[in-house]
Amino acid sequence: MLVLIEDVFVKCIEGGKGFFRGNKIGSLDIVLGSTLGWLKVIEKPVGVKLLDTEKTPELVGWA
Repeated sequence: MLVLIEDVFVKCIEGGKGFFRGNKIGSLDIVLGSTLGWLKVIEKPVGVKLLDTEKTPELVGWA
């Protein structure tokens, strides 16, 4: 699932744009941005790698 989001995100940020809507932050940016942060937090206690820098490097960097 995150790989699909990564593909869409890469297409949206082409040309130096930083958000899913281009240069404007939108609902998806807010929801996904806050969710990705929690995924990083959950990884340690659960012991499962949810965000993979090899599979989704742009999302990991953005988070």
